[in-house]
Amino acid sequence: MLDAVICRNIRYDVQVNKQREEILNIDSLIVNSGDQLAIMGPSGSGKTTLLRLLSGLVLPSSGTIQLLGEELTDKSEKERDEFRGRNIGMVFQEFQLFPALTAVENVLVQQLANSSMEIKTAKEKAITLLKELGLEKRLQNRVMQLSRGEQQRVAIARALLNNPKVLLVDEPTSNLDIKTGIHIMNQIQEISRSNGTTLITVTHDVHIAKGFSRLITMEEINKSYSGVLKEVLR
Repeated sequence: MLDAVICRNIRYDVQVNKQREEILNIDSLIVNSGDQLAIMGPSGSGKTTLLRLLSGLVLPSSGTIQLLGEELTDKSEKERDEFRGRNIGMVFQEFQLFPALTAVENVLVQQLANSSMEIKTAKEKAITLLKELGLEKRLQNRVMQLSRGEQQRVAIARALLNNPKVLLVDEPTSNLDIKTGIHIMNQIQEISRSNGTTLITVTHDVHIAKGFSRLITMEEINKSYSGVLKEVLR
């Protein structure tokens, strides 16, 4: 079976007060196709940065990242955008929804990244996903009328619309109570499982992480975590 993700010798650093600070230092990370992986770590441990690298939104300072057999670090920004639109679903903490559009319309924005899906089919699927995520009474509400938790569910439905091969989820319970968060995460896992989607979730919530078949921590994989990041977390 093809590995969905292969990271080798990843380094990522940023400029801080005229000095370079290393945020990520990961020798190896491999995720098999269809795996459901939870990565745990506190705020500031590099979790979101790792997801941004895996999505191709940013490139590592050094090392290689291979997704679905293709080398992201060899692609141009345009090529990475096109690859992401075809293959990757993302749910980040900044939902990037359009406030004046309805829940259904916001999900359908993802249809623009997959012209092979007819609008009628996309709309039917958008409605089905929103209902599965508990928003059957909020389909025609504009985003500005939704709670943060409801907005998060809209973002999840949008990420799932095109049956992504890889789904990246950042802190899925950040706007939800524990009970609701576990319920929503279970739904994401079930939908991903039925579609054969590789699911990678980063979280600080042990209640979420323990529901995954595979769990690793940032402290295990990120050698920078024991250095500058622990200083930041004091």
